[in-house]
Amino acid sequence: MSEKQKKRIWFLPKPLLIPAAASLLLAIIFAVAVSLAGSRLYDQQAAQIWETDGEEAMKYAQLSVFLARDAGLNYDSLLRLQYDIDTQYIEDGIYTKSESETARLWVSAASAEGTVSLSRGENSAMASVAAVIGDYFLFHPLQMMSGQYLNPQEASKDYVMLDWNTAWRIFGGYDVEGMQVEIAGYNCIVAGVFEKEEDDPSDNRIIMSFELYERINGAAELNVLEFILPNPVTGHGLQTVEKNLPTAGENRVVVENSSRFKLGSLFNAITDFDETIAQSKSIALPYFENRARVAVFRGGVFLLLTAVFAILPLTCVMMTLVKIYRRRREFLARIWKKIKRDNEETQDEIQDTDSGVISADDNSDDALLVQGSDDGE
Repeated sequence: MSEKQKKRIWFLPKPLLIPAAASLLLAIIFAVAVSLAGSRLYDQQAAQIWETDGEEAMKYAQLSVFLARDAGLNYDSLLRLQYDIDTQYIEDGIYTKSESETARLWVSAASAEGTVSLSRGENSAMASVAAVIGDYFLFHPLQMMSGQYLNPQEASKDYVMLDWNTAWRIFGGYDVEGMQVEIAGYNCIVAGVFEKEEDDPSDNRIIMSFELYERINGAAELNVLEFILPNPVTGHGLQTVEKNLPTAGENRVVVENSSRFKLGSLFNAITDFDETIAQSKSIALPYFENRARVAVFRGGVFLLLTAVFAILPLTCVMMTLVKIYRRRREFLARIWKKIKRDNEETQDEIQDTDSGVISADDNSDDALLVQGSDDGE
């Protein structure tokens, strides 16, 4: 076979093979990075807990609402909002199919951010506070070091949770469940100590009920709302919340957490940097939302890199398919020739084997004839 014929066997120019393979490997790596972009953000995956299959299958959406300061949303406003959402779902004919009396169609949590001072004896500290209502820990599961979460049914009691650093500064340890600490003049009981998240910028953090925070700070207002809502049709949960929110559009940011790591959302993240990272509205976002936005933007960058590095391998695949199509007769003829040659070689091997067996049998017969003639003599 001539050198020219050997070169025609390759459907791609040899100099493209190594770059195409390397580019494909990088595309795969970045594609994996895209799929893992939000995998560690458990506060963005709460809706998955409520997803159901079978006869009672129901899709859910997780939503977060961030309100501007002085938006005026207090506890009574929250109760009114919850009532309006319930009414909306009744009008839409959506209800829970469970026969349990405690079953809920949807869940929510609300919180306010602020700062408080706390002390015990000569030890004192300033701490960021999250004042919570409802199923806050369903959306924000924390790693407990001692004690337990706040019980929503005991919201009127003066229980608080301290992060590890605050517990050490005030008590010199973290196994302090049941001990008392003074917060802005109120004696409070420590329910538990949790491990503060790495992305939390505050030096000290405590969690208390919104009712207790209202007693400490009479002007307290809720600035974060979180929902897990039925979403039978794409966007239904989002529209339900936006329709019933009492605050104006310029004083709120509504995010559908359960869809923000889909490919379309990641693509929009890198094309709309202002809304993804910079946040055009003058609304202070909590640290966990800023963390999620950075993860979304990073996932968008990985998606872009995946597309860029996939161009060369896809181009090579297209070139190969085009060459195969153009040379399909030659290609099929070569394949048929190889199959035919393999069959001929197989037949030759079978014939050689058969002739060898026949020769052996003939020799045996000759030997028997000679032996018979000797006996006759």
